[in-house]
Amino acid sequence: HAVKIRHEGSIETLSSTENLLNEYIKMNSFQPITNFYYVIIRHEPTNTNDNIIDIYVGINYNIL
Repeated sequence: HAVKIRHEGSIETLSSTENLLNEYIKMNSFQPITNFYYVIIRHEPTNTNDNIIDIYVGINYNIL
C-alpha cells in the first residue's frame, strides 16, 4: 500500500510537491514505512520545466 502524488514541472520545485504529500500523510494520520520513491514518466533535458514524476510513499496498512 502506498500513496502517490504527480509532480509536473521543473525538478527544482520537486520539494514543494513532496511537502504536499507529507501534509496529506499527516492530515490522514498515515504511517509511512518507506522513503519517497520516484518514477520518471517524462524527462525533457532540453526543457527543464516539462517533466512528469510520480512520487510514492509506502504506508503501513496494519494500523488499529
